[in-house]
Amino acid sequence: LAAPREPFSLSKAVGVSSAGVSAAVTQIPLHGSVNVANLSPRSDYWAIPSDRFGKASASTYNLGDGGNIDNSGVLAMLQRRAKRVVWVINSGVTLPEPDMCVFSEVPDDVVKGMENQLRAAFGYWAEDDIGEFLTQNQVFAREELQPLLCQLQTLQRQGRPTLAQRDLRVLPNRWWGIPGGDRVQVVFVYIDKCSGFERQLPQETFDAIQSGSDGFKRFPHFRPVSENHGKGTALTHKQINLLAAMGEYFVRENEQLFRSFLR
Repeated sequence: LAAPREPFSLSKAVGVSSAGVSAAVTQIPLHGSVNVANLSPRSDYWAIPSDRFGKASASTYNLGDGGNIDNSGVLAMLQRRAKRVVWVINSGVTLPEPDMCVFSEVPDDVVKGMENQLRAAFGYWAEDDIGEFLTQNQVFAREELQPLLCQLQTLQRQGRPTLAQRDLRVLPNRWWGIPGGDRVQVVFVYIDKCSGFERQLPQETFDAIQSGSDGFKRFPHFRPVSENHGKGTALTHKQINLLAAMGEYFVRENEQLFRSFLR
């Protein structure tokens, strides 16, 4: 087997993993002689041989961020029939504002504004969108989402970390090769506003969060792209450190849960 003209380097892999626009540009039609799909990373790829699919020759593929089909990692864990999962949801989207505890099911108008990967896992993604192909991702029953959101909102109103442990039945998902029927314990860690954490910060930092100054206007829901003007996907050291401190606070405040869950 001859060596490739260009090795698939670590730097290229990192670049591909951040190419979230790749799927979207392949859905954009030609503009005269301009094909924006050419902006996607491309590389030769050898399929993994198996008895089921046989041998396959190398082919050239457009590559992109795996978040276009699943950004949670939960589906891969369920493929392996994991019994315990910690799902950290660090998103640019807040928990819903309407009180979910008064509903028996999440209303459609509320679902539309929710975090995409979470709602898709519970079957609330009916149609693929530009760059987001999540219609095949349901692994939990729709009726399980409302009590989860109610629990998270209740904790948030109490000023506590939005972290909830749920016992869920895994639904069959042929698309992802998940047989279903298992029960899985999931700790949902939804990174969202937490007054208990903010009250323990230095006064200067607390004031900056409240006023939205010093880069904290959207804390903790920073955008994955263009949060800071002219910086692409980059966050500032202050933003990163504050997110890290918040994550540590969430874990430490639930130390016994994590010790028991991960024993």
